[in-house]
Amino acid sequence: MNRRGFAVVVAAATTAAVMVSGLVTGASAGATPRQDGEIIFYEGNGATQNIVHATSDEPGQDFAPHQNDEARSAKLIFVRPGARITVFDSPSKDKRDDYAIIYVKKFTGTIIIDHFEKDVDDEYVTVVYVRNNGLNGKVSRVTVT
Repeated sequence: MNRRGFAVVVAAATTAAVMVSGLVTGASAGATPRQDGEIIFYEGNGATQNIVHATSDEPGQDFAPHQNDEARSAKLIFVRPGARITVFDSPSKDKRDDYAIIYVKKFTGTIIIDHFEKDVDDEYVTVVYVRNNGLNGKVSRVTVT
């Protein structure tokens, strides 16, 4: 964990192939592996308890999680730099209600978003939380750009 309580695990591409969730893609030492990143939302803080929803990091997504009002945290696995994940309390993405923006700055193996109600800014990710009455366990809409 870094000093903000944010877990960051760095995975280096040092073999001829990297396997993530059944996808095998070629990679050389120091290169960025080519595969879709994964975004997994969890019921508990720190990417624990049940999986609420899982998706790729493909841009253009706008969806309601499979389990509404349950997500409290997320795990980002090989998510591409520049990805912007926004989680909303409002199903209509009303910005007068709570929301958090997760911006991936640097490619790495796994990033744990401990919960959505904390601003974070480190070398891998920026999380900006806009508060109204609480977001953890109340996520009703997600966009990925």
